[in-house]
Amino acid sequence: MKKRFFKPLRIAALLLALAALSCTTTDSTREFHTPEIAWLGEGNPKVASVSGEGVRYSLARISLDENARIVAYPDESGKNGAISLGAFLKMTGASVAVNTTPYTKSKRILGIHISDGKKLSGEIGRYSAVIFEECSSGLRARIVESQSESAFGVAEFAFGGFFTILKDGEIMEFRHTSYDARSAIGIADDGKTVFILAVEKGFSSAGLSYTQCAEIMRKLGATDAMEFDGGGSTSFFAENGEGNTVKVRESLRKNAAYMGFRFR
Repeated sequence: MKKRFFKPLRIAALLLALAALSCTTTDSTREFHTPEIAWLGEGNPKVASVSGEGVRYSLARISLDENARIVAYPDESGKNGAISLGAFLKMTGASVAVNTTPYTKSKRILGIHISDGKKLSGEIGRYSAVIFEECSSGLRARIVESQSESAFGVAEFAFGGFFTILKDGEIMEFRHTSYDARSAIGIADDGKTVFILAVEKGFSSAGLSYTQCAEIMRKLGATDAMEFDGGGSTSFFAENGEGNTVKVRESLRKNAAYMGFRFR
């Protein structure tokens, strides 16, 4: 009698679990409209905060001119391990900061991380990376879809992440859709303009998909974009020196890798 009683319950529970999984990982029908961005500030960087349709995200627009300087953690000093966003800001004096490369439970970085020309973590071919190189007018950025030793050349800085979401103005396709907190970077103007996007997930924000992040980047004018580590790792802060500050609600999680910008 027990076997006949419990077997239908087990089958029903399994069907419910499969239904819930399919709803959370493959639902691509949620409507999303990218609004016009109201940038705050006239200088470098510009910042913006968007809230609506059950989603909240923050943005920074950075011109890579001669006044922009990149800071990173870890750096050539040899310090490593997980730190908070606040600790990174205090350590570097950055005006813009975002988490970058994913990492293991033991806080070992998974993917490329180059700071001031020094490689501090190696390549993972299936992941993308953003590369910063010196040029006559400051820095120039480019995104590579796959991390390979030959891709980084004389890079001053390089930061790994997960996947390319926008390439040559075209949104990449993904087999599954999920909505989560996100950290992403996009480039425009032949690599001279950088956009940082940080999406929240919580009581007031349902998160966004990779595709939706790509839609935002393309509307901003980016030609290429990629995702950094997201979810509970998402950490972002930006201030423009004109009294305007945007940030995501900082999680309790400490991250193993960050990038930031300072301005003269």
